[in-house]
Order: sequence, then structure tokens, then C-alpha cells
Amino acid sequence: MTTTPAEPVQDPDQQPIIQPDEPSQPDTTPGTGNPDLDPQR
Repeated sequence: MTTTPAEPVQDPDQQPIIQPDEPSQPDTTPGTGNPDLDPQR
């Protein structure tokens, strides 16, 4: 019963939520590193 701090059991719930959020709206985030896709900047 040794749980590593790098891979908690309650963390996997937040990992899949952050992954789809990034690619979901990359050009909508200001300062994404793409001036061509960021006309607002």
C-alpha cells in the first residue's frame, strides 16, 4: 500500500480536465506565442 506523491489517486481527475482545456482554445488565449492567431494582441 505505497502511494507515490508524484501519482496521487485523487489527481487523475484534474489531469484529463486540463488537457482538453489547452487545445480546446489555443488561439483564444492571449500571449499563446502565436501573433498570427492572436489578432486581439
